[in-house]
Amino acid sequence: MSVKIAHAALWTADLETSAAFWSRYFDATIGERYESRRRPGFASRFVELDGGPSIELMTRPWVPEDIARAGAEVPGWAHVAVSVGSHEAVDALARRLDEDGLLVSQPRITGDGYYEAVATNTGWLAGRDHVLIAVFRHANRGPLPRRRHQ
Repeated sequence: MSVKIAHAALWTADLETSAAFWSRYFDATIGERYESRRRPGFASRFVELDGGPSIELMTRPWVPEDIARAGAEVPGWAHVAVSVGSHEAVDALARRLDEDGLLVSQPRITGDGYYEAVATNTGWLAGRDHVLIAVFRHANRGPLPRRRHQ
């Protein structure tokens, strides 16, 4: 069986601003706004990244905005990793994000061999979301060995 991630969903306090963030920094194509008739107040947009799974941005009035406070580590996804293909691309995007006050850590080589910079959308969304979105990874290594669970 071949399994691939089709998309991941991300709650956001401001759907349009979050979509603009992905478009500006990652050249994402933003899908049409969907508004649920079954769940009034729920709306979403898909973010399409070149060559990868998409991200569904979702908003809702009934889920509190402050569940994941800035800097808090809570159960759930820790970050979204986006590969930009080269060290130079990581550096260039890190500079742009740093200029806009969104860079959390400068580009570095991690212990597991990735060259990455980490950023957040917190400043972009006026502190209402805190997602480590921009972990830019580039590594020259093959796929991980497959393990079978017994």
